[in-house]
Amino acid sequence: MVNPCYLPEGMGTSVIPPVQIIENADTLKKSISLLSEEEAWFGSGNGMPELPLRITSHYLKLVREDSSGALRRMAVPRVEERTVLVYETPDPLHEEPYEVLPRCIHRYPDRILVLVTDVCALYCRYCFRRHFTGENRGILGNEDIRAVHDYLESHPEVREVILSGGDPLMLPDEKLMFIIHKLGRAGKVASMRLSSRVPVVLPSRITSDLAEILSCGPMVWQVIHINHPAEISPEFLSAVNLLASRGIPMLSQTVLLRGVNDDPEILADLFCKLIAAGVKPYYLFQGDLAPGTSHLRVALSRGIEIFRTLSSRISGLALPNFAVDLPEGGGKVRLGADTIAELKDGEYHIRSVDGKLFRYPAEPEQSLQSEG
Repeated sequence: MVNPCYLPEGMGTSVIPPVQIIENADTLKKSISLLSEEEAWFGSGNGMPELPLRITSHYLKLVREDSSGALRRMAVPRVEERTVLVYETPDPLHEEPYEVLPRCIHRYPDRILVLVTDVCALYCRYCFRRHFTGENRGILGNEDIRAVHDYLESHPEVREVILSGGDPLMLPDEKLMFIIHKLGRAGKVASMRLSSRVPVVLPSRITSDLAEILSCGPMVWQVIHINHPAEISPEFLSAVNLLASRGIPMLSQTVLLRGVNDDPEILADLFCKLIAAGVKPYYLFQGDLAPGTSHLRVALSRGIEIFRTLSSRISGLALPNFAVDLPEGGGKVRLGADTIAELKDGEYHIRSVDGKLFRYPAEPEQSLQSEG
């Protein structure tokens, strides 16, 4: 099944080259045999909105080559996604109250987040923005982009624009160039950050033309979402080498995931390989409290233990910040001895950047069930 991504009306005629996308069980079964818990997800649902299946042919190849099953857990839906805990919410980062314009979120004083599309090349099963991703809302319109430009003109405190979604690199070149040039030169903006999983799951998208667009205009930082050493393919390395050749600085962000990378040795391998490829590990995130993701979330106590071990094994250059987005709008906090105030009544009390205390559930550590 081939789904080309077209330019929005008025932005020219060029398209992203067609990419083979797997979006249903019948197509998926031609490449892998489904486990019982995966097969159950494709059966009748429970009436709840669900994140669709979407996997690129490149990533499915990596899934087949990965004997650990880690990549499979991130990409193939399982029936456990239908278990929603009472403290899991559709908007776990509490973004909606800070939406100042359609898809423009001003949560922190010096930066804004713009959700330019709801489309990704691959829908990760732990997605925290699953209430938005894959909902067929389309690409952010030009008038909305101009409105963000005007907002930046009237808010000189904003110095950074973060493009996310969905995945901004799923936009056609001309549309992406329009956004970068329109927003990157507005107000006092000094830098832009593009958060993307495309170099990992769809490395063929990283072309010379795209690299040229990212290297022009304001300083663009490419933030690559990558979770496991098996995702570092030859194609991925070619893509980051191309970006590096244009002088584009690259960071990475990683989500701590149960049964995927909840081992300091796996993370050390990943981060050291990223450094060798010219990508600075930036964030290691505790899993967000998104609906249906508890089977992939690592208990916070285990996450702290993993990061403590990791800190003693790799250099500061390879070590990312360990952070959590606090429930109820507490914001992003880097976890350390000074932020965790206490563990009380089955909850961690964590101090936000403005000194307020927020509660985070002390989930039990869980063992993986047999997947034979």
